[in-house]
Amino acid sequence: MVWVNGHNLGRYWNIGPGGTLYVPAPWLKKGKNEILVFELEKLKEMPFTENEMEKCTVTKGDLLVCEGGDIGRAAIWKYDYPIRIQNHIHRLRPYTNISIRFYYYIFYLYNVTGVIGGKGI
Repeated sequence: MVWVNGHNLGRYWNIGPGGTLYVPAPWLKKGKNEILVFELEKLKEMPFTENEMEKCTVTKGDLLVCEGGDIGRAAIWKYDYPIRIQNHIHRLRPYTNISIRFYYYIFYLYNVTGVIGGKGI
């Protein structure tokens, strides 16, 4: 897939009639233009067992917390489609009606103040 300045130009193939993509002139800016090529041909697959499917599935509203590298970095998944995670990202999903945003900011506070500094809390 190819994007130019945020516009989806389409899928690029180096064979057949789709071997060339043309950019409409209004999409180009004077000076620097952003071209993003997203290669879909060599994506690796992550196998999940039936037991891992529920544990590793993230749905809208879940809090995601980083375990390695920048420990405590967090994000709230805000999209309507689910994803699956593995290795160093943990999903936190409340059992009751609590504010996920509150816990997001707690992790943020602990991270920036050094309470979480590579060794946990």
